[in-house]
Amino acid sequence: MATYIAAIVETGGREDFWDIARRHNVEPLAGANVPTRALITCGTTSDFESSLRLAEALARELDTTSVGFYAQTSSDCYEVRAFERGQNTRRLAYARDQGGWLHVEGTTQAWEACLFFDDKASTDASSDRWPDTIYDELSDETIARYEAAKAAGDPASVMDFLHPSIGAIRRMCAFFGVDADTPTAHLRKPSLWSRWFARST
Repeated sequence: MATYIAAIVETGGREDFWDIARRHNVEPLAGANVPTRALITCGTTSDFESSLRLAEALARELDTTSVGFYAQTSSDCYEVRAFERGQNTRRLAYARDQGGWLHVEGTTQAWEACLFFDDKASTDASSDRWPDTIYDELSDETIARYEAAKAAGDPASVMDFLHPSIGAIRRMCAFFGVDADTPTAHLRKPSLWSRWFARST
């Protein structure tokens, strides 16, 4: 996937979740059942931040938590934002061509260990699966730092050489109990009429 834009929203088990979501142009794909968390894809448009706005709005209206994110692999740009009751609690933004991490803000979240550390990968020379969030030309000292951080489940001390990946996004989705390839709903593009009406009010 070259571009992936989505939000993971805690529903709170509310029976009116889909009614609320539809007010934000969200349409369910998997029937009327309300999941514990909904994975809402936001298309592949140039509006990368649509998922961030949606996650913020739904977390505020539902009084729950959410994560909005986008990944653009061709330019190696990623952003993840966590919200609690509409308040931004974590922001991670990365752009390779702009020097790497642009924003590392807020409180470290439990899901970051899954995002940055792949339990199935190894830095051992005999391994055929190198970790997808570090480059393979690292000093022994840097690799030792990585392994110590992985063992502690805390990437904060090694953010200087970590980078995101699509595999990392998939692991984060799995942490929340959703499948990156099986969204629950999608964000509809607002009609021309609704956009005109919004501007005129």
